[in-house]
Amino acid sequence: MNNKTFLISISLVIMFSSDPFAQNSEKQIHFSLNTNYNFTGNEFRNYWKSNMGFGGEFSFDHPIGELGIGLSFMKFAKKIDLTKEFDGIDYYILYRRSINLIKSVNFSLGFNAGIFEFRFDDDDDIEREAERIEREFAINLVTGVSFQFMESLNADFKTSYQHIYTKKKIELFYFSFGITKSFSSPDWLREFFE
Repeated sequence: MNNKTFLISISLVIMFSSDPFAQNSEKQIHFSLNTNYNFTGNEFRNYWKSNMGFGGEFSFDHPIGELGIGLSFMKFAKKIDLTKEFDGIDYYILYRRSINLIKSVNFSLGFNAGIFEFRFDDDDDIEREAERIEREFAINLVTGVSFQFMESLNADFKTSYQHIYTKKKIELFYFSFGITKSFSSPDWLREFFE
């Protein structure tokens, strides 16, 4: 078993074990905005340089954990002439489990699964739309810490590993900082979430 398989296995066991992760009985909905920085140090970095990205998430508390959807955007500039610049757009569903470390600090572990879309720059040499946009399945393992600094506002610090399933393996590593605003779910919505 290699290190990556071991890490994924341990993450899944922790996420789906219910004892250490007490869920809040008051259901909440959450809106997050974040900035992303790609610090990938593998071969990918020889061909593309990424700019600061940004994204947003909507999620809600559920008995099995936090569920939701998200979207992120990042621009990748080419480093060599043989490649093309592209915009990377990640559409995903998310799952998180959290544990309260101290009064206002939570640790979370989870994953995103969805579609990573490559939108290549035209350069006037792309003739077909199929060559301009490529969509591939992607999965992220996400871990982070959030600090509650006001009653319904959290500062989030996360790291993630993303695997994009293209013909040639793409692995990206991210650090992100964001702000999350939480609201109590109305009764009718709380029943729907359960």
